[in-house]
Amino acid sequence: MAVRLRRRGDVWWLDFRWNGQRIRRSADTSNRELAEKLAKQVEARMLLGKTPFPSEPQRGLTFAKHTEDWLARVEGGLRPGSYLTYAQAVREVKPLIGSKLLAEISRSDALAIVRHLIDGEEGRRSRKTVANLVGALQSAFEDAVSVQGILSKNPFANKAQLLKAAGLRTDELPAEGSGAQPYTIEERDKLLKAAKKKDRWIYAGALLGLRAGLRRSEVLGLRPDDVDLVDRYLHVRRRIIDGKVDNPKTEKSRRTLPLSTELASVLQDQIVFNAKRDRGEWLFPSVRKTASVQDDRRFGDRFKRIVKSAGIEGHPKPFHDLRHTFATDLLLAGVPIFKVSRWLGHSSIQITCDTYGHLLPDPEEHGVVDALDGLTMVTVGHNLVTMDENTVSDDEGDLTELGDFKGNLWYAGRDSNPRPSGSKPDALSS
Repeated sequence: MAVRLRRRGDVWWLDFRWNGQRIRRSADTSNRELAEKLAKQVEARMLLGKTPFPSEPQRGLTFAKHTEDWLARVEGGLRPGSYLTYAQAVREVKPLIGSKLLAEISRSDALAIVRHLIDGEEGRRSRKTVANLVGALQSAFEDAVSVQGILSKNPFANKAQLLKAAGLRTDELPAEGSGAQPYTIEERDKLLKAAKKKDRWIYAGALLGLRAGLRRSEVLGLRPDDVDLVDRYLHVRRRIIDGKVDNPKTEKSRRTLPLSTELASVLQDQIVFNAKRDRGEWLFPSVRKTASVQDDRRFGDRFKRIVKSAGIEGHPKPFHDLRHTFATDLLLAGVPIFKVSRWLGHSSIQITCDTYGHLLPDPEEHGVVDALDGLTMVTVGHNLVTMDENTVSDDEGDLTELGDFKGNLWYAGRDSNPRPSGSKPDALSS
């Protein structure tokens, strides 16, 4: 239960493990002696089976102060993408409850915050996005309950109930025209023409989205040795999130893709261009010479400006829609969905089917519904016509136009075998 001291800037931090979790907390002092005294107090409390920090002095703790401390402690144990979600949730909520005491934040406050998160800066968010942000807040408060021991209950507990109360149903359909919108041929021509003229990195990145289906973070994570120009293959081995190098999103996101002739040529030019300027470590180096890796948000902003300058209107058309365009083009061209799933780096083929299954052509579907046309010959309204040799129908004059109707029509509803040639038809039954 030893508590170690670590210095971050001018402030000392406590670093220890409690209840199976690693705790890192600011001592709020630059004085080493005071920090050592606090560390001994924490050790003594844990030896007595108490929470590391007494709850009484923490009653004045605000949401802003707690989440600042919490983010600093969890950052090292999270993937960059997850940390970004945590930080975004705190940043968006801080103007609402940042100065409010942690112990005073109620369930009704939590519900109001969820409703606030639903309507993001760019319009109504999807249920999944809101759920991720609420999950981050849930974790922040759970830290105050289970780890710090300064709260008795979590106002963001039972996330599903909160989302439902805020009006987000599990079966809610996205608004028409929202979500993934593949680029039309005209739009992609406009985009590539504008990018080629104004920003060679955006041009190469856009081609990687359109011709290889790469995510933006995967584009920025490419190095020259990931490009096999001899056999024309591309190896996706890493990604860059928030200016930090990270592993691919999932195990299957680490993959090898075939390169089109045009894309291979563009990437070769990119490698040569960077090498001449001594920026050859990354295929998409930072525009700032003080940093080696490209910031994915800055890259995204540059992409948006190119889209706007290209005159592409309507849907925002983010970079990720290039990936959807790639998948759509392949499936409509008849490429097997299992291969498309592998090239996209989806963790399972079910994700690919759920996202793009409606694009899969079925050569037999018209044959199936066309077979139903024959059944209308034996129906009048909603009632089946029943006939035998002694039955005379009022419509017999009309039926004779169909040829030997009574002699050739048979009903397979009772018997899977067709009537033998020359035998008399059984009466049709409903």
